[in-house]
Amino acid sequence: MSKKVNVTLPSPNQLQLQVKLFGKWEKVTALTDKLGPSIQKGYDYSTRIFANRLLRIIQNSIRTGTPPKGSGIRWEEMSYFTKQRYGEHPLYYLTGLYYRAVGIHKYKSRTIIGLPISQKRSSQGGITLNELAKILEFGTGGKGGGKNSGNIPARPLWAPSFKSVGGREGLRKEIIKGIRSQLLKDFGIKANQVKW
Repeated sequence: MSKKVNVTLPSPNQLQLQVKLFGKWEKVTALTDKLGPSIQKGYDYSTRIFANRLLRIIQNSIRTGTPPKGSGIRWEEMSYFTKQRYGEHPLYYLTGLYYRAVGIHKYKSRTIIGLPISQKRSSQGGITLNELAKILEFGTGGKGGGKNSGNIPARPLWAPSFKSVGGREGLRKEIIKGIRSQLLKDFGIKANQVKW
């Protein structure tokens, strides 16, 4: 993942699906009118499953202040200065605002898993939640530490969480599985007739 913290879901109309239909042409032409809504339903179901799986991992890490389980990632502890200034709290969870903002957000042209796209400034340093997320994810360079260092170490959350649910390939597999399942249920179209 590049320097971003949200996961953008592919738009259903960007999918290049191939559905091979055999049989009576009258039935096939009648089917094509109903195919789009069925594909959309399978897409919506599968992306919701994937998104909820990813969100559970992320929210657990935020709530507990620990890296995603099984990621092999280790987060550096908060500096003494940070503890003095804000008190003991789980990493990523100072006020709970970040935790509550994480979700599935639908916009006109895309759907994202992560933080809402907004320009609202937080009370902590006057930055947006997305700016804060990037600082926490990628750090500010160097090791964290002392009062005058100004460096915040990287504490990756999004990239390892996304990887743990299969990344882009896992998302693709979940989408095709959902669409195939819906087409089988609605029209009896077998999995081997649908390719992406």
